Amino acid sequence: MQRLHDAGIVYGDLREPNLMVRVEEDAEGKWQLDGCRLVDFEFCGKLADGALWPTGLNPALDWPERVLDGEVRVVMLPEHDAEMVAKLMARIQLERTSSDSSSSDSS
Repeated sequence: MQRLHDAGIVYGDLREPNLMVRVEEDAEGKWQLDGCRLVDFEFCGKLADGALWPTGLNPALDWPERVLDGEVRVVMLPEHDAEMVAKLMARIQLERTSSDSSSSDSS
């Protein structure tokens, strides 16, 4: 993501269906993002051009704060991508925790 931001590009649609993610468990048992590939660049935009979020985003999806503001088009920012990365990692950690809990319950 940093490479895109360094090049002045905001990704925008950072959700599980648009990522091929590799995670690894660290020494403390926490999952860490080890690498990912982005697929689907439809929302991408240049920061210098003031790229805007599209209207009509599905409100059932977990978009960054203040992006779903009716029909007002909001400027896409690197902070939005960072927020989506944090949400993705939290979901992965939650899924791992739930999986670990289920595994220990069945033993």
